[in-house]
Amino acid sequence: MAQQALRPDTASGRRRPSLAWVATLPFFAYAFLFLILPAGGVLVGAFQDNSDAWTFSNVRLLFDHPYSDAYKTSIEISLVTAILGGIGGFFIAYAAVRDGTPRWIRGGIMTFSGVAANFGGVPLAFAFIATIGPLGIVTVFLRDNLGFDLTAHGITLFSKTGVELAYLYFQFPLMILVIAPAIDGLRREWREAAQHAGERRAQPDARNGADNDEPGDRVEQERKKGEPYPQRQDPGPTDRGHTGICVAREV
Repeated sequence: MAQQALRPDTASGRRRPSLAWVATLPFFAYAFLFLILPAGGVLVGAFQDNSDAWTFSNVRLLFDHPYSDAYKTSIEISLVTAILGGIGGFFIAYAAVRDGTPRWIRGGIMTFSGVAANFGGVPLAFAFIATIGPLGIVTVFLRDNLGFDLTAHGITLFSKTGVELAYLYFQFPLMILVIAPAIDGLRREWREAAQHAGERRAQPDARNGADNDEPGDRVEQERKKGEPYPQRQDPGPTDRGHTGICVAREV
């Protein structure tokens, strides 16, 4: 009696099956009607001809013109946008999250990236067509007010370059969202340790405001601060042609 009072879903020592799964029926019905059923129809129809007879002719056509050219163009667009988006997004993310960047710049870039990365598909295509399409706002403005016709100069969204431009619009923000947490997780101590080990930087060091090109300069800076300078274990010629000597000897 006590167990039945504490567990009202049990009867005669057996647990009553839960009906919570009934709430998932609308989801499975939606997925079946608009995802599984259409995909299954396409899969079956790929191996049928006009008379519903089974055939492999549709598959063989994929290797003929113009289908093979379409696959080639799609692969080229994917490679170009992935490489440019990855490289450009990395540098933008590094500039946004590095030390010294104002917080409002980082917040603005991350907020815009979060919105633009999800702005794809039909809304993205409509936005570009309405902006720089044949009758887009920018296209009409440039043609009527400045006498510059984008279409006459070969600038069109319906070319491979135009499609790549539309894809890069959300490839850059997507890369920023992916790589920014990794860059932000790099510790400052790791960068300083790399500099002390001989890593070169193009800009002056943030700690002492001097270039880190010469080992002797770094030793002198560490002497002024009264901090011991770590020895280099693998001496070798520097970029300016000096003979390789250990920092311990130079000290």
